[in-house]
Amino acid sequence: SMKKNYYFLLSGNLGRIALLAFFFMPVILFSQINYSCNMESNSCEPKWDNNGFGEASDGCVGNAIKDNVYGTGTYATIATWCNAATITGHAGGIIDVSFKVKLEVWGSSSAAPASEWGSLKIYYKDGSTPSEASPGTLMYTVSSISSGCNDISFSYTPPSTVSDLRLCFLYTIGSGDNDLMIDELSIGETPLPDDYTWTNGAADNNWNTAANWDANEIPTSS
Repeated sequence: SMKKNYYFLLSGNLGRIALLAFFFMPVILFSQINYSCNMESNSCEPKWDNNGFGEASDGCVGNAIKDNVYGTGTYATIATWCNAATITGHAGGIIDVSFKVKLEVWGSSSAAPASEWGSLKIYYKDGSTPSEASPGTLMYTVSSISSGCNDISFSYTPPSTVSDLRLCFLYTIGSGDNDLMIDELSIGETPLPDDYTWTNGAADNNWNTAANWDANEIPTSS
């Protein structure tokens, strides 16, 4: 019947439109960084348990990693970094980092005065192992904190895709004899916005903008 033929014609056109829309949609990034570590030994903490840092039971949430910082010379600068292949999956987007940090009086669970804070810098290397002398590329600096546990978060856009993110925390003493504590680390990724312009006329990059469409043509991008 005419109604039946019309139905199949409509279905076919809708199928073609859906298929074209699928091929011309912006690419979605399925592989992204999605990492978290509560600094517990029965989970991910051993991958950060290095260079003097070790697990402690008086973290901001449960256990944490910490190391003693005091005096001058080698004891006045401390650092920890993750093992190889701990943080992978970067798809080229913005790296989002959050964690908790606390400066604690050595030998106790009491918070050190905020005035004794020095400087905590977060670096990264791609694949190679960081060190105090060569921590990598600077991502962020924590120049001050309040007394007790502090929530730190920042975003960093690397110049290129990072295949093996070797994150490094490097702390330089302010004053006092204290422990630096790091807890509840989380690293995610925000995709970069699509970088393209339509070639069919309009200045924006919105698929729904009527001016981007020419008669009998699908807009192309560059």
